[in-house]
Amino acid sequence: MRIRKIVGLLVGLAGCSTILGYPDDPVLVEVDAGGGSDTGGGSDTGGESDTGGGSDTGSDTGVCPAETNAAFCSRQGKNCGSLTALDTCGTQRTADCTAATGSAASQACGNCNTGTQSRTCTSNVWGAWSSCSGGGVCASGTTQSCTGGTQICTSACAWGTCAPPGMVSVPGGTMTLGASDQSNNLPHSVAVAAFQMDITEVTVSAYASCVSATQCATPSTGTYYNWGVTGKENHPINGVSWTDANTYCTWSGKRLPTEEEWEYAARYDDARDYPWGSTAPNSTLANYNSNVSGTTVVGTYPSGASKLGIQDLAGNLWEWTSTWYCDTPPCTGTSGTYRVLRGGSWANGNLASYLRAACRVNGYPSNRFNDDGFRCARTP
Repeated sequence: MRIRKIVGLLVGLAGCSTILGYPDDPVLVEVDAGGGSDTGGGSDTGGESDTGGGSDTGSDTGVCPAETNAAFCSRQGKNCGSLTALDTCGTQRTADCTAATGSAASQACGNCNTGTQSRTCTSNVWGAWSSCSGGGVCASGTTQSCTGGTQICTSACAWGTCAPPGMVSVPGGTMTLGASDQSNNLPHSVAVAAFQMDITEVTVSAYASCVSATQCATPSTGTYYNWGVTGKENHPINGVSWTDANTYCTWSGKRLPTEEEWEYAARYDDARDYPWGSTAPNSTLANYNSNVSGTTVVGTYPSGASKLGIQDLAGNLWEWTSTWYCDTPPCTGTSGTYRVLRGGSWANGNLASYLRAACRVNGYPSNRFNDDGFRCARTP
């Protein structure tokens, strides 16, 4: 029987286990120490902007708590003079341009994450709001279709590179990966360059094209394996080794993601606990706990997608990465015994901790299990 063996002690009660796969067959014996809590989150500070050039004479639009203009000005220690109206910029309430603040006054409001807008008071009249830093007016993290693929709005409010069909661009940045209760993935800061990632796990149909081209090996078959099963064409391919996965990605002009890229994409850009946020896993967010006795069609759980719109980063199949396993990330070795897998699978039982984005396990590169698959990445 195949056994996933515990090889490391857990720190805290929310950590996922460090497990090794042994290449025998599909029976799982796993240990879990409970679920985790979310330390991520974040909110969008973007909102409407004022492009008019005149002074306001009315009340605000109701974004802020109801309050008379005079009371607001008094509370802020401002003399609003003859212009007592307020202006709304996102969720920030500010006094309007007045003679008391002077003709050189300026104000700024949060717009799209790190970007800001500003405007200047001239002769008691507010000028137009400036563009976000970096240009553009999109909200950070949103996506849109573009010629030949999909692009994502960066933290500078500008549309990023158009990714190929079936992929999404992931803006580069620095993030603290890991978690304090993950014994083999304690918090560590990692800088990740911009890259592109498959929106879904590689499907049976896609992998079959590589087999037909005589470039990829035929996957393993058996109970809960998808290769050669009618109706499973749009399920993720399983029964493939790390070598098989790497060969396919290379053949398709891509590569396997590093484990840092994988976790960065899953937690972008607020270090969320699960790809979808902080809500504990359930049957509407991911395929786990053997709730459907095998894999599901890729993209079956849109509510469980990451902030970037990447599907099935939690559940369905563990995903091979390019990284050689080490006990203390970041792992930079160029050789080793095991490769890192991420994401959890359909077969994990009711073990929410395996679906956490910070969870990492390892396996022999030759393993071909029914709960292991992969997706590809590429450098723009």
